[in-house]
Amino acid sequence: MRFTGADLTEAELKNGGFGKNTIVNAKLNGANFFEMAIQDIVFEGTLEDNRFENCSFYGVKFQNATLLNTFLRTIRN
Repeated sequence: MRFTGADLTEAELKNGGFGKNTIVNAKLNGANFFEMAIQDIVFEGTLEDNRFENCSFYGVKFQNATLLNTFLRTIRN
């Protein structure tokens, strides 16, 4: 699936899988990803004010991407 030009501004994505997608010039400003398995994704363009909390990343590429005020945090128990 391709999310070319999609508007995911302030989206809340929780407790699931997100994979095998290409995210090209999508609006991700303020999108939050919580407890997600993010796999085989290419992020391109600007990611601003995003949160990735307790997410796993497999085969993820940030290609031609700019990350501004983006927070990545993994919690280990």
